[in-house]
Amino acid sequence: MNRVTDDAGLRPALTDLAFHILIALGNGPAHGYAIGKDVEEQSGGRLDPSTGTLYQALHRLKEEGLIALVEPPESSDERGSISS
Repeated sequence: MNRVTDDAGLRPALTDLAFHILIALGNGPAHGYAIGKDVEEQSGGRLDPSTGTLYQALHRLKEEGLIALVEPPESSDERGSISS
């Protein structure tokens, strides 16, 4: 995939999927499944990322420092959430 940089040339421009993921995380931490459903809803069904596509985008956003994994409280289940 050929990614275009922003005008300042500092960071790659966001893809539609990445943009919608960040919007989905605007309400707080969420699990991957919930993020995918929010992305689909926000985009009016235009974006319906597969599990692999979603997690690749989440990994990229984490590597770029735009999101972070959030450890669950000890009283909750073992799955972690993602936050912006």
